[in-house]
Amino acid sequence: MKRLIGVGGVALAMALTVGTAASASAAPAPCRHSGTEVIAGSTTNLAIIDANVTVLPVRAHGVVNTKGTISLSGPSTGTSSFDFRAGKLNVKHTQTSGSSQPTLNPKTCVYSQSEGGVYTVLGGTGKFHDATGHGSFRLYFAVKAPRLKNGQCNTSQSAVPVSGKITFLAYGPLSVW
Repeated sequence: MKRLIGVGGVALAMALTVGTAASASAAPAPCRHSGTEVIAGSTTNLAIIDANVTVLPVRAHGVVNTKGTISLSGPSTGTSSFDFRAGKLNVKHTQTSGSSQPTLNPKTCVYSQSEGGVYTVLGGTGKFHDATGHGSFRLYFAVKAPRLKNGQCNTSQSAVPVSGKITFLAYGPLSVW
């Protein structure tokens, strides 16, 4: 796969060089760039996981390569913004699978929640200005509750998690100028 991408990149560079030499005085017209965009993030940092508003670090790869964050608070259906170094990407999302509340495994004391859904790109700023696209997303959340002296899971609101993990993945076609 990397070999094919490398060959395509060389061919594209050669085509651009020939085109530039032929029209050195003409200003290049802006063109739309399209492809698959993958946005992924993960953390085991309890300060991030246990915060009132979870702000997850993410990376985008594909049409635009950049780092940023997304706030995971809010309803399962609505709008969200990825705040990237290269600009803001706004999406409308709808949860289509999973639960809205975490479930507890009493043997392991792990609360977990998994959900998935679809999104539509609403536009953005910077490199995401006039962006269009759509795709799917998955979110997984797990925290391990401490145990009480009697061996039961401490499920009180004041219990501090022992460990945890959040993973996020979104992918789909994206077009930008």
